[in-house]
Amino acid sequence: MLDGVFGYHNFRNEIIWHYRKWSAGFRQFQRNHDTIFLYSKLDSKDRIFNIDYMERTASTLKRFGEQKIVSGFSVNGKRIPSQVEEKKSKGVPRDDVWDIGRVPPIKQLFPTQKPELLLERVIKTSSNKEDLVLDPFCGCGTAMAVAHRLGRKWIGIDISPTAIGLIEKRLEKLGAIKGKDYDSTGMPTTLSELKSLEPFEFQNWIINEMKAKQSKKLVSDMGIDGYYDKTIFTERAGIQVKQSEKVGRNVVDNFETALRRGKYEKGYLVAFSFTKGVYEETARVKSKNGLEIKLVKVE
Repeated sequence: MLDGVFGYHNFRNEIIWHYRKWSAGFRQFQRNHDTIFLYSKLDSKDRIFNIDYMERTASTLKRFGEQKIVSGFSVNGKRIPSQVEEKKSKGVPRDDVWDIGRVPPIKQLFPTQKPELLLERVIKTSSNKEDLVLDPFCGCGTAMAVAHRLGRKWIGIDISPTAIGLIEKRLEKLGAIKGKDYDSTGMPTTLSELKSLEPFEFQNWIINEMKAKQSKKLVSDMGIDGYYDKTIFTERAGIQVKQSEKVGRNVVDNFETALRRGKYEKGYLVAFSFTKGVYEETARVKSKNGLEIKLVKVE
């Protein structure tokens, strides 16, 4: 596919990204690398490639220190190797094997998240400030965050509203202002678009719009999809999201149990519509137990 887009003659490098991870499996070598293909659209000296440098080997540092090594020539024109200048060396041009640690799974915002150092190296070498960086499968937005930090323009594309929400929060931490430094387009805005989302996408979109915190477990969340704690709200409140029409009385019963189990002081039940029994049950819960469950209708 890359040959078809860029032309097979514009293939430049096969970069090996090597990392360490917990060992798994026996009777074979550990699979501890990914392959990155480097293509260029231009086959000329006009294409951008900013050389990145790595440190010299210990033996080279011992022999020549930090001085720049040059090729000298005798009066007879014979090459004299290993001459040095007073100028300091920038180092050795980087090779095609990169040792960069992965993002530990426990710290990942997205399953395929790449480390910022990896994207920084790619973006620095292949672009200059104010150039445009495109990531058509941007996930949690590492490429976007790094491009923004390095002064590049950028476009990120993803099918998941959850991913776009993560990127917006990540850019906010960098000081980027939505509407000024960047814009988001294509997010769901109508009821039909919301109803067509995958269940977890709908749930995540609602929690993000409510400015609440996401439950750490998408599966087996024990009836609490999101929550407010006392760092962003006056009291602890649990949130349950239902992507369905005519939510019934039994949902309130189960939500009440989940709220009590989590020791929440209030609850928000979000859905497209509710039956009459839901309103009656929430009133009964409040009058009997003092637990307030607010119904939030998506419309």
